[in-house]
Amino acid sequence: MRRKGVASSVYMEEAAHQVMQRSGRIVNVDATIIAEAPKIAPHAHAMKAMISHVLEVHPNRIS
Repeated sequence: MRRKGVASSVYMEEAAHQVMQRSGRIVNVDATIIAEAPKIAPHAHAMKAMISHVLEVHPNRIS
């Protein structure tokens, strides 16, 4: 359940933890964001870097 004011990285960390508990590993990420505002293109690199860091996946494996 999503709570207001909680960083999305908290949810990513929990999802990754659940994958690892089941002896899995995340090897790539494919995400689609649909938004009218704000424009995310200027933030895409930083978002990709954050996802890479949190999930311990090389940035080239994130699209």
